[in-house]
Amino acid sequence: DLIATGYSVSELKTASESIVSPVVTSENKVTIQKFKLAGANVSQMLDSYLLSELISNDYRVSVLYDAKTTLTLSDFVTAGAPLWDLLNNYALNLLVPHFSVAQVITSSNEKVSGVFRVTDTAKQELNLKAGTLKTAGFNIKEMMNSFSLSDLIAAGYSVSELKAASESLTEPVVT
Repeated sequence: DLIATGYSVSELKTASESIVSPVVTSENKVTIQKFKLAGANVSQMLDSYLLSELISNDYRVSVLYDAKTTLTLSDFVTAGAPLWDLLNNYALNLLVPHFSVAQVITSSNEKVSGVFRVTDTAKQELNLKAGTLKTAGFNIKEMMNSFSLSDLIAAGYSVSELKAASESLTEPVVT
């Protein structure tokens, strides 16, 4: 294994991409998945590949952040990290500027083989937790488009807040 012998990700990637003879055969060229399976150093991977490339190859937010603590939520959002993965790593109130109520609800319900992808039970099935989303600071009009009036009142919205939001013509419009 070349990684175990001390070659860096950068050295192997450069050699693999080189067109100077001798050329690495196609079956021996390195890929993100091959590096991942070989247990390559994640910090080196971040130095050699775009964050979006690593995310699209199933590197988790927590693993990437642990390898480079200067990465921000905005970096992960821009790079296309799955919302369910962000829900596992960030407080709901931090996600408010980046995602809609509908997006957060959808991701909170994602399952693989019957198991929620969001591991924090407080962030699972957010379609049943209007109060949680209200506390996080999500837009009242988006909330009105995602929850029943009785759920919103139970979550602590006042009649005057709901009436004002319902009558407002600014986006998003209550449907």
